[in-house]
Amino acid sequence: MCNCFEESAPFSQDVYDKFKKLKRYRNSLFHSKIEDSLKTLFFVEQGFLYNYSVDIDDQREQFLPAEKRRLTKDHVHMVKNFVDDIVKSTFSCMKDNSRSVAQKYILQEEVIPFFVSDNGDLLMTTESKEAHN
Repeated sequence: MCNCFEESAPFSQDVYDKFKKLKRYRNSLFHSKIEDSLKTLFFVEQGFLYNYSVDIDDQREQFLPAEKRRLTKDHVHMVKNFVDDIVKSTFSCMKDNSRSVAQKYILQEEVIPFFVSDNGDLLMTTESKEAHN
């Protein structure tokens, strides 16, 4: 699907599983279920304010806590290791010339050199557009 990658480059199941875990966690944060919004309930009855909290995180097993305040340094290190493994595995599947350009311009630089070729392909390269004509 992308000419930057080797045809038969292996992508380990372990790394793919880590990616799926991160994606599910991201989706749970950005597309939270209605029960997540009902963790804390405030109501007033006869002039008194009542606060009722249900800790849903304790009732279901989760990869990471839904609340930012419950994230620990260990969680951060675990996610960093997941991302590092995904990046390393992705780069190992790339062709050498594409890998060096991606490592430089995606991981180190602030500007990614893209241009559209004459045949309409979107290219990331260190060469100028004129060099491809």
